[in-house]
Amino acid sequence: MAGGKETPRQKMIGMMYLVLTALLALNVSNAVLEKFAIIDDTLVKMIEEDDKTNERKLAGILGSSSQDEKVIAAKKKAEEVRKLSKATVAYLDELKSKMKKEPDGAAIEGEELVTNTNRAEELMLDGQKPEEGIQFEKTITSYVNDLNKIMGLKTPFPKLTRKAEDFDEFKNNTNQLDKTFLQFTFEGTPTMAAIATVSQLQTEVMEYE
Repeated sequence: MAGGKETPRQKMIGMMYLVLTALLALNVSNAVLEKFAIIDDTLVKMIEEDDKTNERKLAGILGSSSQDEKVIAAKKKAEEVRKLSKATVAYLDELKSKMKKEPDGAAIEGEELVTNTNRAEELMLDGQKPEEGIQFEKTITSYVNDLNKIMGLKTPFPKLTRKAEDFDEFKNNTNQLDKTFLQFTFEGTPTMAAIATVSQLQTEVMEYE
């Protein structure tokens, strides 16, 4: 299941996300934040569709009756990849749910969620050594490392914990280059934009699978 290129739809979503990120850096307006809510809704639907597609692909692989050693090995790898990806996506779903709640557990919903500018940053960067942020980075790093171990490809999957230097759009931005992965991802990021960022990452996990 692992491999393949971005579909035109995925490329379009990625481009829209980058454009909105650039707009966000210039002007944090409700209109921009509302667009992130729309983007997130689109990404969530894409994740659901990709999940169904990957389940069908796994079923097709496991449906082979061949006893060839290579086929048996492929089945085992496919199951391991599916299990790893589902667990990672589920963790990220849980993280988004936490971003939609205040520290006391009260839900942040509707317009209040769209206009919230601090909950995600507090959750992911509190004190610059945040438990939640550290677990997030560890989980994403482990996903790629474990996937590479399972597949053993000559060209490994690149990291998903990207910083400013990894993007053409930001590699010359002196205000961003000294930031850690967590700072670059969540510092000054309104909650709805942070949620969309995590959803975007989920689509990349599904793409890797």
